[in-house]
Amino acid sequence: ELDPQELLKPSRQHERVLARSFLCYWAASELKMNGVDIGRRLNLSKSSVSRAVIRGERIAAERKLKLDIR
Repeated sequence: ELDPQELLKPSRQHERVLARSFLCYWAASELKMNGVDIGRRLNLSKSSVSRAVIRGERIAAERKLKLDIR
């Protein structure tokens, strides 16, 4: 329910953190992007991306989330 541009803004708002974490996980696992490239696009450090990928994987598993882009 977030505007995609909201994910690019620095924020610790819970909903944004969850969405950004899932996006990082999806970009790394499905698109095979590396942490540096993800970080550049989202304005995050490589270590922040690494933590977000782990958090995003947990979120995806807990909520049974998948992205379907056709």
